[in-house]
Amino acid sequence: VERIVHGLETHGPWLGLTQISAGEVRGILDQVRKAETACSAALSAKASAQTRMIEADEALTAWLAKARLVMMLARGAEWSERWIETGFTYRGANIPKRVEPRIALARRLVVFLALHPDFGVPFANVTAARGRAIYERMTQTRDALDVATTDCMMNKRQRAAAERILRRRIRQVIRMLGSVIDSADPRWLDFGLS
Repeated sequence: VERIVHGLETHGPWLGLTQISAGEVRGILDQVRKAETACSAALSAKASAQTRMIEADEALTAWLAKARLVMMLARGAEWSERWIETGFTYRGANIPKRVEPRIALARRLVVFLALHPDFGVPFANVTAARGRAIYERMTQTRDALDVATTDCMMNKRQRAAAERILRRRIRQVIRMLGSVIDSADPRWLDFGLS
């Protein structure tokens, strides 16, 4: 594209290529580069947000596993209706596989531990305060990932739009050149075209 710009600067005025200026193509190229930079930054931010969310999810899952063991000591090793108020509402008393149900379980456990602090085990960090901090971090990192994903999609669209405009201008230059010089003219090479 730089060679097309150079060709327009060098030969454009003499060939009568006034519909598209070198400055216009250079401006479009600058927009493509800015969009590419923004897209790369958005992809990097999304990757960082994903890493933070994975770390937060691992911390949440580990806390839920410890809290489950504490509840087993408090409510019995086998699930019963006594487990329901702790947040474990399913017979297996398993930790949910999906993120949203894990966050919901953590919230219910935090409420239970806040209402019954004597069930907490501070040395194992199974307390209402610790649980709240962990699920809030998870919620924040999930929200940050959602924002980063949306930003990434928007930047990809903007980059694609800028690239479409640039391709369209280059095709116009090629068509205009084809109408003013023949295919054997060496000036094609000055435009980076053969």
